[in-house]
Amino acid sequence: MIDAKDLRIGNWINDRGLNTQLKRSMLVNILQNVNVSFCRPIELTEEILLESGFQKDYDEIFLDNVYLKYFNNELFYSGFTGYKVSDEPILYVHQIQNLFYCLQGKELEINGL
Repeated sequence: MIDAKDLRIGNWINDRGLNTQLKRSMLVNILQNVNVSFCRPIELTEEILLESGFQKDYDEIFLDNVYLKYFNNELFYSGFTGYKVSDEPILYVHQIQNLFYCLQGKELEINGL
């Protein structure tokens, strides 16, 4: 199950086995705990990132000054530092969508779902 506070309209989720973009009515249902047991996060893969415009350079993946880096086979936001900036790995598509929006002020176009 997904925590409603982590979601925004336009985030990609898995709803009853289908990948779909979150619409307002779906978010309202999630916030009201209606049919939330069917909503699952979509696992973020390197393939999704690359198909969405990110580029890979060794253990770093980046797009528009959003830098991600692998540490112990988990993907973390690294900023420009090359070091982990967060203690929480980025595991799901909606997490990278939210991070990208916070840092760039624009939506990340997700491809490859």
